[in-house]
Amino acid sequence: MILIQNSQSIDFDRVLETISETKETLVVDDELMGESLSTNKNKISGIMLFELTDNAIKTAELSRNERFCDPTIPIAYLGVDLNDKPIPLGCRLFDSENVSGLNHYFSEKVKMRVLLVEDDEGICEFLNTTLSKHYVVDIARDGIEGKERIENNEYDAIVLDVMLPGISGEELFQLAKRHSPGTAIVVITAYDTQEREFAFKFDDVDAYLKKPFDSNRDFRIALIEAILKKHKSVNARLSKSVQKIISDDRDDYMNRMSSYL
Repeated sequence: MILIQNSQSIDFDRVLETISETKETLVVDDELMGESLSTNKNKISGIMLFELTDNAIKTAELSRNERFCDPTIPIAYLGVDLNDKPIPLGCRLFDSENVSGLNHYFSEKVKMRVLLVEDDEGICEFLNTTLSKHYVVDIARDGIEGKERIENNEYDAIVLDVMLPGISGEELFQLAKRHSPGTAIVVITAYDTQEREFAFKFDDVDAYLKKPFDSNRDFRIALIEAILKKHKSVNARLSKSVQKIISDDRDDYMNRMSSYL
């Protein structure tokens, strides 16, 4: 079932007709998006948005959390790329010209890509099995391989052990922050690191988990929450940047206009 945000968009009827050819649909008003997702969370297989309202964005975030839904469901947004609005994580932008591609898009899972850097075979196998349910997983078994993968690939998240052969987890953490500032980083360790020392070495880490983990589901939830946290913070910085540009342009415009008054 595709959850569809009701809209006055000129493309709404065409989109609804297109999706209804192959999928069951549930059309709801914007303010009911979140409630409808929660009520039908085991039935929803995709979300169709026409306006990036606060309700729509919150619903998209909920759908990415395993507590509420399947994090791999596709989310589509039909409209223009609004720089002052955060695009939901894993959401694909469509326009009037490619509405026909919606059916194919809603037939595929959206899997985020994760790099797992861990040298312990048992833990590595456990985490790979755990994460593969919802993510495409690349594995690096030491710091050197981790460095190579970070420098040559883009990831939604990096799961990083502290104690690694070759290159330390701390060095990889700093490299990942420089190379991929939009990537969520989750640091894991079996060592009872002093909190101040850890906070200094891994400043601005998105999540910190100690081994052993309570359950594989808890680990997946912690990871997706870290990804959502990073996505939101990146969008917030972009929005502030856009607002400053708009403000600067407005001031410049007023200054130029004042010369004619």
